[in-house]
Amino acid sequence: MLNLQRKIMSLFLVLVMVFSISMPAFANEDTSETNVKISKDKATDIGKEFLKNYFATEIDEKKFETRIELEKSWRQKDSKVWRIRWRNRKENGGVNFRVEIDANTGILLDCTKDSYDYDEKISVPSISEEEAKKKAQEFLKKIQPGKVGSVKLRNEENRIMNRYDISNYRFEYVRQINGVEFPSNGINLGIDGTNGELIEYRINWDYNIDAPKVENIIDKEEARKLLEDEVAMEKYYLGIRDEETRKTKNIKLVYRASYKGKNELDAKTKEFKEYNIDKNLESKDISFDRKQEIYKKALNIKKEKVDKERAEEIIKTLLKDLYEKEIEIDSIEYMENVNRYRNAGKNCWEVEFRKKGAEKYDTDGGITINADTGEILSVNIYNYRRGSEEFELKLTWNEAYDKAIEAIERFYPDKIRDIDTNQNHYKRLDDDEIERDYYFHFSRKENGIGFDGDSININISAQDGTIEDIHMRWTDNMEFPNHVGKISEEKGKELWLKNLECKLIYSKDMDKKHNKLNLVYVLENKINRYGLNIDANTGTFVDYSGKEVKLDEKPNVDKNHPYIQELKVLAAKEVIDIDKVSLNNEITLIDAVKMLTKAKGYRAYRANRYEDLKFTNISKEDENYSILKGAVYFKILDNEAVEFNKEKKVNNMDMAKLMVKALGYEKLAKAQDIYVLPFKDANKISEEDKGYVALCKGLGLIEGEEFNPQKNITYLDMAIIIYKSLENFKEY
Repeated sequence: MLNLQRKIMSLFLVLVMVFSISMPAFANEDTSETNVKISKDKATDIGKEFLKNYFATEIDEKKFETRIELEKSWRQKDSKVWRIRWRNRKENGGVNFRVEIDANTGILLDCTKDSYDYDEKISVPSISEEEAKKKAQEFLKKIQPGKVGSVKLRNEENRIMNRYDISNYRFEYVRQINGVEFPSNGINLGIDGTNGELIEYRINWDYNIDAPKVENIIDKEEARKLLEDEVAMEKYYLGIRDEETRKTKNIKLVYRASYKGKNELDAKTKEFKEYNIDKNLESKDISFDRKQEIYKKALNIKKEKVDKERAEEIIKTLLKDLYEKEIEIDSIEYMENVNRYRNAGKNCWEVEFRKKGAEKYDTDGGITINADTGEILSVNIYNYRRGSEEFELKLTWNEAYDKAIEAIERFYPDKIRDIDTNQNHYKRLDDDEIERDYYFHFSRKENGIGFDGDSININISAQDGTIEDIHMRWTDNMEFPNHVGKISEEKGKELWLKNLECKLIYSKDMDKKHNKLNLVYVLENKINRYGLNIDANTGTFVDYSGKEVKLDEKPNVDKNHPYIQELKVLAAKEVIDIDKVSLNNEITLIDAVKMLTKAKGYRAYRANRYEDLKFTNISKEDENYSILKGAVYFKILDNEAVEFNKEKKVNNMDMAKLMVKALGYEKLAKAQDIYVLPFKDANKISEEDKGYVALCKGLGLIEGEEFNPQKNITYLDMAIIIYKSLENFKEY
C-alpha cells in the first residue's frame, strides 16, 4: 500500500503548482532576529496577550506545542513577520492557534482558531446571523476602535463560512477613504455560531497612504462606456464533469470575458492603468514545422496495456534518463478506474521511489502511468525544502520552455498539434526576487478554441533544468460541439455587460514602492460567482460546472421568513436550493432522500466506493444513481431488488422512517410493546411503526397534538426536520 503521508504531501505539491508554482527565492534574504525590531520573545508575548484578550485563551507552554518562525511577508515588500503556531493535541482532536505579527511594528495581522474533534457531530449555529453580526461589531470596536469609522461591512447573501463549516460566520469589513472603497484593505472577523466567540481576525492595512480627493473626476456613465469598449468575448470549451467519476461527460461552447489588462480607468485622466504588464511580458512559441516534426515521432510510439513487470521497466528507464541517479522503487500499486481530477476513469500503475540507499518509505517522488496505454500521467519530485535551501539561478525562462517542449516531444508527441504551445511569462518586478521553478500550462485546443479541462503541465527547475513535475489530463474520444455558436460574439458581449456595474474605488500600484493611491473606475460582476460564462448556444449564464445562473433573480425566500436562519444553514450545506425550490410544495421521495443524503455528508466523488444499486427501475445512466448509492451507504434506503418510486409524495410516516434510519436508530424503532405515543391520533399508527414516531418525538423532531401519519409533507417541513437532526449526524 502506498504511504499515506507521502500521498498527502504529493497532493499538497500539486495544489502549490496549480496556484503559485513559481516560488520565489529571495536573494541574500536574512531572516535573523537581529535585523528586526520585534524579538521572538516580544512577538510571543504580543500573540499570547491578543489570545487572552479576544480569544478567551491563555497559552500554557506545558499544554501547547509552540512553533515560531521569522519569514518574509506577502503583504508588503521588504517586510518580515513572525508566524507563530500553538497546538494543543488531545486524544480525539485538539485546537490550533495561528498568529502572524509584523516583525518591525509589532502589529498583529492575523489570528485564527481551529478546533477539531475526530468524533464530533455536525454543529449548527445557536445564534442567528444578526446576533453574530452584533458580536463581530463588538469585537471590531474592542480590537480596532480607531478604524470602526473607516470600514464598511460588505454585503453578502449568506455569511456562513462554507458547506463544511456551517456553524461559523465570516464578516468582511472593507476600508473606506473619502467615502470610496479601498478593496485591498480591510478587516475580516470570524464568529463561532455556537457560542459567539471570536475564531478569526485578519487585517490588511496600508499606512501613510496618499489618497487623491474625490474631485474633478469623470462621471460614471462616461467611465462605463470607456471600460466597456475594452471588453472582448472569447470562445472557450467548458467541460462538464460527472460528479462521481470526474470524467468529462459533456462539453459546452461558452463565451468568457477578456479585459486585455485594461480593467482600471483613472477617474481623473481617463487613462487606463496597465501597471507595466506589457513591458514585463515575454512570450514564446514553436513553429508549425516544429510541431509537424514532433508529431511524426508519435508514429513510433506503441500504446498497449502494461503489466506490473513492464510498468517497473518503463519507470526505471524513465527515472534513469530524467534524473541520472540510482533510484529504487519503494512501492507499486495498481489503481482501477481512478477517481481523481487528473486521471479520472483511468486504470493506473502508481509508483513511489527513493534514492538508492535511503530508508524505506523515505520517498523522493512518485510516478503514475496509464496501465492501458503505458503513457506517463504524472511525475512528482518531492522537495520539502523548496524555498529554503541555497539556490543559484542557471536557467532562463526561454531555456526552460525549450526543455518543456522536449518533454512533450518525448512523452506526448501525438498531442503536440492539439495543445496551445504559446506560453507567456511575467518577469518578476522586484530585483531581489528570483524564480526557483518555471511552470508551463499547455491547455488543449480543438477547432482553434481552448479547452482547459485537458492539459499538459510541466514544472522545470530554474537551477538545473530538472523536470520536477509533469501532469497530463486528456479525455479520449470526446466529441466537441461546433465552434460556431447560435449566439454571436456581439450578442454575447451585450449579455455579459448586463452583469456588470461600474464602480469607483481606490487602487494601489502593485509595481511601485510608494503609497500613492489611484482613484479609478472598474467594472464588477453583479453576480460574484467563480468561473462565470455565457453559453454560446443558449445565451444563459453558466458557472464553472455548467450549471445555469440567473441574473437579477429575486430570492425565493423572504429575509423575514420565520425559518430563514435554518434555511440559510441548509443552503450553505447544499442540502436545499432555497432560490429554486417552492418550499410549500409537497415533497417527492427522491427529493427527500437527496436532501437527507446531502445532510449526512454525501460527496459525489466518493460514490464509486459504494455498492451498486439493486433497484429494478434505476439504471446507472439515471441522473440520481450516484446519490441513491449514497443513500444506501448512509442506510437511509435498503438496497433491494424492488422498484424505487421516485415521484411518490412523502407523508409524515415516511418521513419518520427516513429520519430514524438516517440517524441509525432503526433497531431501536423495531422494538415492540415499549413505546407509548402522546398523540391524539396514535391509534392511526400501526404497532410496527410506533417506534419510529416515538423516537422522532423524543428527539424533538416532531411536535403537536396530532401526528397525521398519512398527511403529505412539504419541502419546508423536510428542511426543518433535517435541520433539527443535524447535530445528531456525524461529520463525514
